[in-house]
Amino acid sequence: MDPLSGFAKRKLKLQKEEQTKKLAGSPIQFIKPNTLVVSDTLSAVAVHTVAYIVNKNEDNNLETNNAENACVSLKKVLRPLLVLLNNLINEKSDRAAESKGLLHLIDFNFIFNLVMFCYILGLFKNTSDYLQNVNAEMAKSLTLISSIKTVFQIRKIDSFFGPSSYAIRAETETTTNKKLKLKVDNATENEEWEVQSNYDSSVDPDNNSSDSDDCQQLNDLQEIKNLDLENLYQKQVTEIQIENVSKIGPSDITHIVSDQPTQPILKNYPQSKFGKEWRQFRPKWFKSYPWLEYSVLDNACYCFPCRFFSSESDNSPFYKIGFKNWKKALDKNAGIKGHNKSCIHKTCMMKREGYNNSKKTKSILSTLNEKNISLVKENRYYISVIAEILLFTACQNMAQCGDDEGAESLNRGDFLQLLELCARRDTRFKAKIGVLPKNAKYTHHTIQNDLFYVMSKLVSETIAKEVKEAKYFAILADETKDISKTEQLSIMVRYYHINNTMNERFLGYVPCNELNAKALFNYINKTLTDCRIDIKNCIAQTYDGAFVMSGKQNGVRSIFQQHVPQALYTHCFNHKLNLVIVNVCKNIPEIETFIALLQQLYNFVSRSTVHTKFIELQNKYLPKKENMELKRLCETRWICKISACIAVKKTFPVILLLLHQISLETKSEKQMEAKSLLFHINFEFIFCLYLFCDTISEIKIVSDYLQKPDSDLSSSCLLVESLINYLMDLRNTPNKFEDLLKEVELCTQKNNIQLLNEKVKEIRFRKLPKQFSSYLTEIATAENRKISNYNDIKTMIFFPVLDRMVNELNRRFSDNNAILTGISSLNPKSDSFLNLSNIKPLLEHYKLDIESLESELKLVTKVIKRHEVENNIQIKNILDLMQLLEKYKLAFSEMYILCTISIIILPSSAGVERTFSSLRQIKNYMRNKMTNKRLTNIAILSVEKK
Repeated sequence: MDPLSGFAKRKLKLQKEEQTKKLAGSPIQFIKPNTLVVSDTLSAVAVHTVAYIVNKNEDNNLETNNAENACVSLKKVLRPLLVLLNNLINEKSDRAAESKGLLHLIDFNFIFNLVMFCYILGLFKNTSDYLQNVNAEMAKSLTLISSIKTVFQIRKIDSFFGPSSYAIRAETETTTNKKLKLKVDNATENEEWEVQSNYDSSVDPDNNSSDSDDCQQLNDLQEIKNLDLENLYQKQVTEIQIENVSKIGPSDITHIVSDQPTQPILKNYPQSKFGKEWRQFRPKWFKSYPWLEYSVLDNACYCFPCRFFSSESDNSPFYKIGFKNWKKALDKNAGIKGHNKSCIHKTCMMKREGYNNSKKTKSILSTLNEKNISLVKENRYYISVIAEILLFTACQNMAQCGDDEGAESLNRGDFLQLLELCARRDTRFKAKIGVLPKNAKYTHHTIQNDLFYVMSKLVSETIAKEVKEAKYFAILADETKDISKTEQLSIMVRYYHINNTMNERFLGYVPCNELNAKALFNYINKTLTDCRIDIKNCIAQTYDGAFVMSGKQNGVRSIFQQHVPQALYTHCFNHKLNLVIVNVCKNIPEIETFIALLQQLYNFVSRSTVHTKFIELQNKYLPKKENMELKRLCETRWICKISACIAVKKTFPVILLLLHQISLETKSEKQMEAKSLLFHINFEFIFCLYLFCDTISEIKIVSDYLQKPDSDLSSSCLLVESLINYLMDLRNTPNKFEDLLKEVELCTQKNNIQLLNEKVKEIRFRKLPKQFSSYLTEIATAENRKISNYNDIKTMIFFPVLDRMVNELNRRFSDNNAILTGISSLNPKSDSFLNLSNIKPLLEHYKLDIESLESELKLVTKVIKRHEVENNIQIKNILDLMQLLEKYKLAFSEMYILCTISIIILPSSAGVERTFSSLRQIKNYMRNKMTNKRLTNIAILSVEKK
């Protein structure tokens, strides 16, 4: 059955007549912004026509799912369809009648509705497709919706110019029945269809100007249609985007929209001949028409707003070529007056006014955008205050959380209390925190963890960046147990930065589930990998003397060198010095007794009642000196013994007076302890006290230097060597012992302590019988080592202490002797400075070019001398030498690398020992449930606060 036979034909005809009556005055009526009333004829004809074409011509690939797709498909084949139906009329078949019926229905109203319907569907489809995109943004969505609303605001439509392939040209004729002739491009040249138009009677029939308001609205609509999403979004966000610079017109007129029109006032303007008369431009026209501008180069006038705001289809001479017909300049319907009355000019004037107003009062989208930017700034300010508070608490090792953080609690924790303090002092912060909901104040501990992570990550990235710039680095690590009994491995790196400074940077704590060498190495390697530091650039490693760390076969040191062969291991010099003192204290009985007596004095004076008297006596008898506290002894704490000795030496008279007063008390346990301590404080004790204060003070100088971050191995070796020479000189010089003995005698006399009697006969001890010598071994004890004279002091205390110190120093600081000697040879203060034979083992270890260095050494000495003479300074250490070589880095490349390596090799692991102090302050008894991740992040911020 044909699609338009029988009842369908009659129904379509009735519907067409009804719609023609309803739509008189406008082919399309907009009831609501999203409701479009379209002639039913359009849908019906579209469906039946497409079905007809599909059934009769199966080659056409068209969609017939619904009316919308049918209209879009019909628009695409409109011209071939008209040609096809025109050809079928002449055939003698049923198709001829059907074709005539279809041609009768396809009139101007039909074509207009078809084009408009397809266009509006396209707008909705583009908007819908964008809104369904997962990346859709609110600003763009609002922009697209506003563009549709702009289209719906159009009320008067005389003609619509569709795509160029179907450009419909409407020619208005001022006839009584108001007929329109439609010419379809690309069709047969003489083919025309006269159709009835629902012409709007409100339009002035005499106004045939090409720049009419109605056509301009359609042009605006067409421009909106052709905009893509990105361009449309950009135009809306930037408040009606228009070009600020116009390329139209000569160079001597205004080309910037924000400027004023060019209106030059000349005495004489160029004249042009029109017939027999000469005419010229009049400057008084500037006052009558402020939009007018004049070009001296072209001797023409232009319209300033039209050049910037008019479309390219504007053929007015005021737009591009310039108006020069001065004879008709003031005609009523032409020239300047005519242009001033035209709709295009008025529209451009309105656009210019809108543009100027947009600079003063911004558009809605711009206002929304500004509010959004303001909101973002407020949010960033709010979160920055929270981050600064957290950073402050981390750097000060303060607890963030409290036991009770409720609103009624008097102490909600340091973090929340600081927030309240900031809110009271900062109105901007208070206003923001007041409007936020309770579940979005960003104060929860999970948010705190995130902020701590971000801030510590920034620090770690900065460290990694500096390490990459320095290239070479050394690793130092040590392990300790925190308050929750978790083994924490502290890891640091040392490198020489390009700003001529030595840096020791903390990378974090690693909780250790295993403490074997392989597991510890994996922890170190993973930490370096997480920080994006290449382990292959490690040139040295420094640990304490624990076997799991320093073992030559299966320690972390050996596993590390399997992966990085050039990573030289150095045992921490501070640990070595401490072991020297510990060895002396344990292997000489008199010194062991002396150290035990120091500890008993500390324990006795530390009692509350005794300590109060001790402070009172200091204030009474030593009023000009600051009160001193006795120090507790600890084997693992470096040079704590020297602090204890110095404290006892400075407060010695007060200690004796305190013990004497307490010994006179009756019926007191403290009385017996005081008498016992007074009995053991004799000449021997005072001599050991003065000897330790003298010898260990020199060791303390070396230890303090080793704990500095900028200490270097060569200077440390020289200091150790100087310490050994000092101790040997003290032992071998007789006057040194005599001077020390005089100081001790003076102290004993001042404090009424008995001196040693040189005339006392030597006490004979009972010897072991000969018959038992084969079965028993006699061991010397403190009883049979009693000191009775000065010679015993010298042979039993003075010499053994110094000899053991020197022997221990020589034994413990002889590892890697050849490499250490090479590093020492790079120190300007060394006697073997720049000695190639000493430096050669160091070169071979790090695989540097020996021949190049040999030639560089011949020149570098001259450069150093010249530098010292010209600048009147002296190069004292490797760091000074590095600063000099920085200028000649290209000339002395091998020397520069060698000095860089030497200065990076660290002599001590004091840096990681300092991080243990931060660990005890951060994770204390009140914060023992802290997670390891939070602990590491806070520790990085605390240690690297600088």
